Amino acid sequence: MENKYIAAIAIAIIVIASVVAGYYLTLPPKEPTQPAVLSVSLDSFLAEATLAYTVPVSVQNTGGEAKGVFVTLKSNAFGTVTSNSINISANATKQVSCTIQVADIANGYYPITVSYTYNRTTTVANINPTCYVLPSIEIVNVHWTEPLGYPLVPEKSQIGQNDNTALHFEIKSDGHATYTDFSATATAQSGTSGLTITPNFSSINGLGSLGTSIDYSFNLVSQNMLPGKYVITITVFADGNEAATHEVTLTVNA
Repeated sequence: MENKYIAAIAIAIIVIASVVAGYYLTLPPKEPTQPAVLSVSLDSFLAEATLAYTVPVSVQNTGGEAKGVFVTLKSNAFGTVTSNSINISANATKQVSCTIQVADIANGYYPITVSYTYNRTTTVANINPTCYVLPSIEIVNVHWTEPLGYPLVPEKSQIGQNDNTALHFEIKSDGHATYTDFSATATAQSGTSGLTITPNFSSINGLGSLGTSIDYSFNLVSQNMLPGKYVITITVFADGNEAATHEVTLTVNA
């Protein structure tokens, strides 16, 4: 009797298995999973020494879905940083953020190596972005010509329509590295006419650790200027990149 029960159960299992197998045989064949095909891009950027920045990296996937992708940036400008893990849908592009802390180093262009890790494989991207490290500086001791009798007589920030004055400034380093390749300009606000500012400093001495430059000055000459207040901007550049600015107001009296 027991053998009959066992035989019946076996037959039932065979029947059920046949039905299930028949069902799956009627389903369309499953398409094979397409592998992910990844690439990354990063634009060159400016970053001031000692400061933190969030750097966006674009990850493009022209293949199947990719899960658990990491991006790593490596440079002498900020060391090695790795992004959080991201998932990228098939045929999609996603942006990932890497947070960097710029080192207290000399200004200049520093190459960046960009790589990405997927399926435990790390690939170095065939791109060559750079980080230009701006000097950590500020424009200080800004003042106008000090006339005879100063400080009882105020600085010459007010001039006539045909007159002249001088604008002085210094550059102070807030970093411990050596900074070089400075230049400086002073410009009047847009629409200003009748005002000549000279010279443009094409080369300014470098700065050592926490150093302060000598005094530099611009000569301002008015010629039939309209009375009013004019904003003058001092800009210091490093390798042609804007590194610091300072605004003052020049008053022209009738």
